[in-house]
Amino acid sequence: MIRAVFFDIDGTLIDSVTHTIPESAYKAVRGLKEKGYKTAIATGRDLTNLCSIKELNRDLFDAFVLSNGTCVFDSSYECIFKETFPEEVLREILAFAEKEHMTLLFETGKENFIANWVNEYVDTANEYYKEPLPPVRKWTGEGVMKIDAFQRMDFDFAELLEKVDVEIDPCPTTSFDIAPAGTSKLKGIHALMEHWGFGADEFMCFGDQENDREMILAAEKGVAVKDDKGSPELQKAADFVCEASRKDGIYLFLKEQGYL
Repeated sequence: MIRAVFFDIDGTLIDSVTHTIPESAYKAVRGLKEKGYKTAIATGRDLTNLCSIKELNRDLFDAFVLSNGTCVFDSSYECIFKETFPEEVLREILAFAEKEHMTLLFETGKENFIANWVNEYVDTANEYYKEPLPPVRKWTGEGVMKIDAFQRMDFDFAELLEKVDVEIDPCPTTSFDIAPAGTSKLKGIHALMEHWGFGADEFMCFGDQENDREMILAAEKGVAVKDDKGSPELQKAADFVCEASRKDGIYLFLKEQGYL
């Protein structure tokens, strides 16, 4: 039985071509809430980036699984789950980035900052995300939940993975999500489902990228969104595939499946 529905943001609710959230997506979320389902966001963004999306109506959602599952907030923005990197792992990542001239954006849950310098791949990534950059400053030992690493899209992280145990997922552009070992959107979802008193798999989810794979495979119904920059491999692995947001894919899928 499905009791909650989770939505990725970029490439799922926000269409990568129009960079907007269509009214049909909001109509779908409102319809689910009227039917008694819990609705939640599951994204690689942290709270600062989430709140920077002016057109995102956060009041429609009951919870937020953020930074690829390393922290979870309820609708009142009370943190109910959080996980950070060990300090020695962060130092190894910083040393690796120094050698590879890789920009690292640290997410702490309270603020974002670039921990070293801005390379050429940041500009390329921002052609997709279209968001202002956070300040540049040195890391001073605070807890970090997720790192955005900016490098060429075919970059090989094998050398880093020989030194540290972390999760690395490619983004649709010249950036990568790096998270503590064992973390994923699914882990955050499981923490939230337990908090709500629901079964671990009593959820449906929508996503478009490889960082959505775990939650899509574990959901009672996992739906891959056919965004222009979406992962073809994820679409093959998902239970269902729906059209892109700008084509009203989420709303039409839910309506066809009898949820609206």
